Amino acid sequence: MGSAAAVRAPAGRAAPARPRRDLAIPVATALAALLAAAGYALREERYLLPDRGVGYGLGIFGLGCMLALLLYPVRKRWRRLHGLGRLAAVFRAHMLLGITGPLAILFHANFRLGSRNSTVALAAMLLVATSGFCGRFVYARVHRGLYGRRLRLKEVQQEATYGWVGVQQVVALDPELAAPFLAFEREISQPLGALSAARRFLAVGRHARRLARSVEQALAAAQVPERDEALAAVERYLRAGVEVARFTVYERLFALWHAVHVPLCVLLYGAAALHVAAVHLY
Repeated sequence: MGSAAAVRAPAGRAAPARPRRDLAIPVATALAALLAAAGYALREERYLLPDRGVGYGLGIFGLGCMLALLLYPVRKRWRRLHGLGRLAAVFRAHMLLGITGPLAILFHANFRLGSRNSTVALAAMLLVATSGFCGRFVYARVHRGLYGRRLRLKEVQQEATYGWVGVQQVVALDPELAAPFLAFEREISQPLGALSAARRFLAVGRHARRLARSVEQALAAAQVPERDEALAAVERYLRAGVEVARFTVYERLFALWHAVHVPLCVLLYGAAALHVAAVHLY
């Protein structure tokens, strides 16, 4: 089987480091969900009224948060604002504002529907908030971490090469595994249309798990002394391979999400402007 070093990354090249998980957004989301549940449960008490006091102030605050969301796309596209902090920090603020603003608006409305214009504004806000929440998960799949630079398919494919040495060692031990590995390689690298890519998206994980079990059984039967290192290298390769196969689908989903999210934002700001005008003029 060779030395343990044989199943690690090639000499002189370190495996790509995975970004540390940032808990700020998940924690903020969970806290917002708890507050929203409490507010909904107490809505009959009418502690907050939308036209006066704290309830009115929460409406102004929530609207300010929604307007501040525009700083991220403007900062990203307008070169004169590139000195306004790191883009990752601005995006994090964008995500936090996207949680805080809708929550404040819900409390402002006391979790109730009001007039027709306020109902349209609230519905538009909830659509944008839901779209942003869903888009965050797709975004994380095509970026290096939640705030990192955009991944490209070649970069994802490069990560798969760090487990290939381990694959070669396993195949040398059990030549019957060569055909399944070649089939897996063809599956993850073949360009496909939208429907076929979606089917592969669902099937490639099962394929990788079956192959990992076959490798584990082969290594156990051969009583290889460095079995853990070999299995870890193969699993790293399989994980990267699954990511390669799913990357194109995530990119298409992200493009589709962006095409939907932008018009929803236009609807939101238009409805909010009409609501504010109707409240203060009539």
